[in-house]
Amino acid sequence: MSRLTPYFNAQWPYFYARLLVGCVAGVVIMLATLFTGRWGLLPLGASILLFTAYFYAGATWYLKQRLDHAQLAEGVWPLLGLRPQDSFVYVEPGFRNGAIAISKKLQKGQVLILDVFDPQQMPDPALARLRHTAYNDTLLPLSDPRTVWREGEIGRFPLRDSSTYTIVIEQTFSALIQQGDRKRLLQEAMRVLQPGGRLIVVEPVQRSSNRWLIGFGQPYWIESWRGMLEESHFELVADQPINALLHTFHAIKPNRNAYQLQFDI
Repeated sequence: MSRLTPYFNAQWPYFYARLLVGCVAGVVIMLATLFTGRWGLLPLGASILLFTAYFYAGATWYLKQRLDHAQLAEGVWPLLGLRPQDSFVYVEPGFRNGAIAISKKLQKGQVLILDVFDPQQMPDPALARLRHTAYNDTLLPLSDPRTVWREGEIGRFPLRDSSTYTIVIEQTFSALIQQGDRKRLLQEAMRVLQPGGRLIVVEPVQRSSNRWLIGFGQPYWIESWRGMLEESHFELVADQPINALLHTFHAIKPNRNAYQLQFDI
């Protein structure tokens, strides 16, 4: 729980304000019941306190599912299909520790980590505070030879056309508020991927079991994430959950030359 405290602090207006209001309201009603003898108010006060406790437990669960970097690394690594000496690109909005946890699995390989945070495109103030927390709580020193840190933009990666075979994009689409920005990000991924290259998208998904939960970003239903990839002309290979909240989508850039060769034959 102590490791989640900074993330609660990052979203203090949401978490603490609601917790405080719930606790104060519940206690006031309970005290009013005792002093006035209106026992009919007792169930109301108890219900408010129970709901506040439920909210706190649910918020803790949400953050644990979304920010468990070790679990994220274990879920993403098998999808990459890489050897410990290979290299790949990791795009994220500044959470840092997810990319660092995966880089631990490399030996001679290297991960190029692109921070594409833009306060105008990702205006949630909680995200800016989470970035500050992550920069002060990294799992590896920034000087580790397995990581190269670069700043980028969702519409302009500092990479050449068809220059990489594998890209991971973690919790970046859900941080963007405009659908057009999400399309630009996918277009840029398509540009820098080699034909047949792999795109791994890690995003929170909305399910009937977690739709009441809160948090930063915009979770969507699984079908919405699939549709977004297909509309951008990626071929969805597979998707699977990492935990009860995060989901991975494995897509490839079509190898149009291969299709043309098959047609000619």
